[in-house]
Amino acid sequence: MQVFLDDFAVYNRKGEHLDHLRLCLEKCRGYQLSLNLAKCVLGVTNGIFLGHIMSKEGLTVDPDKVKEILEAPTPTTTKALS
Repeated sequence: MQVFLDDFAVYNRKGEHLDHLRLCLEKCRGYQLSLNLAKCVLGVTNGIFLGHIMSKEGLTVDPDKVKEILEAPTPTTTKALS
């Protein structure tokens, strides 16, 4: 059986990041999962993850993902809703 895991993030606010990262990587090793080092990003304070922007302030929606929805005209008739 092959299992593909695309993305995961290790995040916390209490300064125990390295401990949590170590535990996560140990679990990967324990289950014989391999990581693509070219896709690994470590030690960043913000970034885009699964359509959200992660930062020390928390999670926010990536504006590029909702741009068309926000710019869509407001429906004026019930027919325009369908």
